Amino acid sequence: MTRTQRVAGVGVVVAIALGLGYAGWRVSAPSRITVCELSGRPIHPNMRTVAFIGNSRKVLCCPTCALTAGAQTHQPVRFEQLTDFETSKSLRPEDAFAVQGSDLVPCDLPHGSHTTEMLNPDGQPVPVVFDRCSPSILAFAKRESADRFAAEHGGKVGRFLQMTAQ
Repeated sequence: MTRTQRVAGVGVVVAIALGLGYAGWRVSAPSRITVCELSGRPIHPNMRTVAFIGNSRKVLCCPTCALTAGAQTHQPVRFEQLTDFETSKSLRPEDAFAVQGSDLVPCDLPHGSHTTEMLNPDGQPVPVVFDRCSPSILAFAKRESADRFAAEHGGKVGRFLQMTAQ
């Protein structure tokens, strides 16, 4: 084997290793996103949503944020991945059930908080007129889980894709 062949072989191996490393980074990078790419809000582990708005893939705080963006930009929304609200496990949109319009809007909550009331600097309540993540749409892997959640928090239960197509 000539020196030129060895250098070319090493070059090919390095190029393949770099390509595989880059591909692995591109696949894992969206899972490290902790802030919604549209609203700037924290992504709660049980609400993470991945959707295409038009042709742009976004990692979002919730399904409603994606639908609001689609409506505001007049672009179609296609959901790629949801998160089960109960277990925080990844969920395919075609398999998901949803609760829409419950009394819980997780995107309004700081991590660990249990109140949605917004306060001004003087500590007085501020009425919310519009919130891009309201009414909330929460995804569930099982119909029973969605029904149980809706019984406690209100909202309408249905198949996720049917509910978001309206």
